[in-house]
Amino acid sequence: MSHTITAKIEFKDTESLTRAVEKLGGNVIGHGEHGLYETKERGLGFELPGWHYPLVAKSDGTLAYDDFNGQWGNVKDIDTLKCTYTLTAVEREAQSLGWQYEWTSDMGMRVYHPSGGILNVSEDGVIDADCFVGSACEEATTTLANAIGGVETSQRKPEYNQDVVTIQENA
Repeated sequence: MSHTITAKIEFKDTESLTRAVEKLGGNVIGHGEHGLYETKERGLGFELPGWHYPLVAKSDGTLAYDDFNGQWGNVKDIDTLKCTYTLTAVEREAQSLGWQYEWTSDMGMRVYHPSGGILNVSEDGVIDADCFVGSACEEATTTLANAIGGVETSQRKPEYNQDVVTIQENA
């Protein structure tokens, strides 16, 4: 059985966010109230290279920032942060569960489920399950999606409903 999930990306895992910020050459300031241009935001504050004001991961998983139409920071950096955070969160979850994983050449990750299934994770939060038997694919994809933020969409592949066939050799 197999299906594909698209995860909502929410910056709720502070350890994964810290690692992602550091991978991008940024600096985590810490939890508290952080001043943007005209407002103050509460959450985990961090700085990214080239940004004039800090960015803040709020408790609801969203980011607060002031880029002044690109003059105080490049919003493309937010997309890069989302991608880095996504794969970092999946890596941390796989490690905590003892699942094997590897980085792929297309900037994604392949996670090997103990049941023999494979989860291909893209940097934009798409988790594609293959080679699963039974409902383990739904549990596995949901587990990884929840590490990123939650399930946004779920789509079963045509082979999801195929029966498992056992072939017996005649001796």
